[in-house]
Order: sequence, then C-alpha cells, then structure tokens
Amino acid sequence: MRKRHVRHDSPATPPSADPASPSPSPNETGSAVDPDDSRGARPSKTQRKHEMHALQALGEKLVPLSAERLAKLPLPPELLEAIELAQRISSREGRRRQLQFIGKLMRRIDADAIRAALDAERDEEALRNALLQVAEGWRQRLLDDDDARAEFESRYGAEPGLGALIDTARRARLAGAGAAEAKKLFRRIFAHITAQTESERKDPA
Repeated sequence: MRKRHVRHDSPATPPSADPASPSPSPNETGSAVDPDDSRGARPSKTQRKHEMHALQALGEKLVPLSAERLAKLPLPPELLEAIELAQRISSREGRRRQLQFIGKLMRRIDADAIRAALDAERDEEALRNALLQVAEGWRQRLLDDDDARAEFESRYGAEPGLGALIDTARRARLAGAGAAEAKKLFRRIFAHITAQTESERKDPA
C-alpha cells in the first residue's frame, strides 16, 4: 500500500522591518517627554499672567507704607523712588499709571526677598501685639494679687523697682487717681517681658 504524503505548508513569514525607516520618537507618540527638554519646564501663559498680577499686587502694597518701614525693606533705589513718587501723585490716572510702572519694576527684582521681609515684619508686629496683651494681664494681676509678683519674677526674672511701682499704683488707685501710675507700671512690665522674650529667642537654651 502506498503511503499517503501530507503537505505541511510553512507559516507566512512577516516582512522584516526596514532598518532605514526611523521609529517614532516618544514626543511624537505622546508616550514620554524628555525631562531635559527646557520647553516642558517653561511656565504657561496663565502662570505667567498670574505671577505678573501677584507682583503688581505686591508693588501696590508697598505704596502706603511709611518711609521708616520702606527703609527696612530690600528695595532697589529705582523702585523706592517710584514708590515715593506714587505717594505724591494725587490724580487718579497718574497714580494708576505709576502703579503699573511699579509693577513692571517688580518683575526685574528679587521679589521673594521683599516678601520675606514683609512676612518677618508681620511676625514682629503679631508678637508685639501678643506681648501687649500679656503685659496688660500681668498689670491687672500685680495690682490685685499680692502673690502675683513672685509668680511674675519666677517667669520673667526679677525687675528692680517693680515692687515700689506696684505699691504706688495701688495707692493711687485707692485715691481715685491711678491712671498715670498704672500706665507707668504697664510700661515697665511690657519692657521687661519684651526684653526677656527677645533674650529667649536669641538663646533658646
């Protein structure tokens, strides 16, 4: 009996890729972005607009400040001169244009240094207000409580002449004329608390 031969067709072989044809770059396919591509790091138009508005607002906040406060800020001479001029301008349109000019100057300087200085100033003002309240509380306690002085000096250290001031303020209050002496006592307490607080800030240990 003759053997029957079965034909086995080999599978079709796909054409090989042309080595000369370039493969699509990641940026073309959208699958990846080169981290070193500086174009991807540029701020958007919206971001730039937001930053310009923020700098404009910061410049406008500087205009109402006093000469003493402005002198404490790291302001370039050109910006300081522009701010002082804005303070002298009375016409609405002239002031608006000067504020716009200040905004342009803000884009050329280190605005972060100015922000940091303003933040530090606000922190100092907040601390001072807190110490004023603390001093007023101690003034009331020292006038009303005989044991308060020992507690005060235990917390803030001894203050020469404090006992005499307390006695004088108490006598003046009994006589119905204690406002002036109470103010003297308050000023002494506030100065002592402030000095002690500053010492603790410089040397926390």
